[in-house]
Amino acid sequence: EVEHILGSARAEVFCRVYDITKAGNWEGHSILHRVMTNEEAARATGLSAEAVPTLLSECRQLLLEARAQRVRPGLDDKILLDWNALMIIALFRAAQATGEDRWAQRALKALQFVEDQMQQPDGETFFHSWKDGKARQAAFLDDYAGLIRAFLEAWQYTTETAWLNKAESLAELVIRDFYDPTDGFFFFTAASQDDILLRKKEMNDNATPSGNAMMASNLHALGLVLDKPEWVGKAERLYRAMLPVLNRFPNGFGEWLTGLTALERGWYEVAVAGPDFHSVQAAVRQLPLVNVLVAGGQAPGDDAIALLKGKMPIEGKTTLYFCRNYTCREPVFTPEALLEQIQAELKK
Repeated sequence: EVEHILGSARAEVFCRVYDITKAGNWEGHSILHRVMTNEEAARATGLSAEAVPTLLSECRQLLLEARAQRVRPGLDDKILLDWNALMIIALFRAAQATGEDRWAQRALKALQFVEDQMQQPDGETFFHSWKDGKARQAAFLDDYAGLIRAFLEAWQYTTETAWLNKAESLAELVIRDFYDPTDGFFFFTAASQDDILLRKKEMNDNATPSGNAMMASNLHALGLVLDKPEWVGKAERLYRAMLPVLNRFPNGFGEWLTGLTALERGWYEVAVAGPDFHSVQAAVRQLPLVNVLVAGGQAPGDDAIALLKGKMPIEGKTTLYFCRNYTCREPVFTPEALLEQIQAELKK
């Protein structure tokens, strides 16, 4: 087919560069991928190094024109809330780890789109998908669980408590509309959705994390940050119920195991108080740590979130507090000193 479109001379070069053979490279078919640089192709075919990229460009254009004559496959370009939430989480974490603020800005822009275009008229619930200017289908558990996590990541990155408040409000909505008190798990659909015969519960982590696994982790984290022991208790109940299946089939429950690890080892709570809390908090986020909750403020008062209450700057300097279950070590003044405290805790 390639020879017919390109002619034998050009096809010989193109096929060598893109690993196209009669035998194929995958189940009898050839999946095009480059196996030669321009210099290697020049040596193998006798062409000059300058001629190779020009020839390959011409070949790609001819093949593209031939492919354009075929019926195109269907395009699914819906914007899904749950998948976008996962991408937003990834962008915030990448920004935290690398210091690349542009990724966080993309995440914030996506969150703004979700709030502007995918929130229902009641100002509380959300839609699952958006396409061509219209949002459709009531959101599912996975949508809300992912969005709560995205709000938490936004709060961690920006230190703006509005994001934390949104995470709290959405968690309350999920408990109200999806929670089953008989076993502690969450339904996939809201109680108000009346177009289904049976409300199911998803436990397995597949290509994406299950909503129940994400909610367990969300409730654990929010319970610690907001001092809501009843939410931590809900998370613990979920993990206890899942232990037998996690022990038998661990490969199918990655998100559950990640959350269970955080529960067993505990979250590392870091409070940053003082005039430079923004920059110091950004430095803390780049430390090689997992399961860390970081909260910051210039001079937190009694009305601050639970993690910051009583944490004041010492002698006017930005001060860092490392805590476990609200029990704190001696305050320090640099991210490096904080890391030493955490590493010492890990050795216990």
